Amino acid sequence: MQISLAALIGLLPLAAQSATVTFRIPVSHALTNPHTLPPSTHATLSSPGGRQSAPISAAGEFVFRNVSAGSHLVDVHCATHAFAPIRLDVVEDDDKAAPTLGAWVTFRGNDWDNKGEALPAHGSGVFDVRVLGAKGYFMERSKCKCCSRREAFERSCQLFSFANIAVFSFGDDHHEEPHDLARPRHHGNLPRDAVSSRQ
Repeated sequence: MQISLAALIGLLPLAAQSATVTFRIPVSHALTNPHTLPPSTHATLSSPGGRQSAPISAAGEFVFRNVSAGSHLVDVHCATHAFAPIRLDVVEDDDKAAPTLGAWVTFRGNDWDNKGEALPAHGSGVFDVRVLGAKGYFMERSKCKCCSRREAFERSCQLFSFANIAVFSFGDDHHEEPHDLARPRHHGNLPRDAVSSRQ
């Protein structure tokens, strides 16, 4: 079976519709050394046509090959740091051998037609991802700066003392004699002869 030269030439435009896109992690204040990221760090490129995954390389890059034309969402998954999602547009260009690439910073819940901040391209199809910061799984409790433990204990004792004074001073029956306070509460509301008969 022989394939004609015209058929091979007809396949060339189809091969030019895909592109190779590289996302690299730059050195920033939030991440001073990208090489310290865990080896499980990877990036995903999602689109209605499918999903690709690229592991982090030794140079701190994610390389996606054969990216088709259309809009894609790029997410970097890392256990120690958070990264901003990126919208990637691959637009076919008949005047050029390679499609036109564009990348923007986006966020979850953002309208897809509303493009965010554009990411500059470094070379042919190379973009920098944005590090949001280190992930904090544990948060330190805020300490009470108003008083020390001893002062807090003294204040709680004072409040407890005031509560006892209020209970014994302002009972239900304000005309009770002092020795009536020692009786149970349900006896304080009974007549004296009924209480004496029960005792």
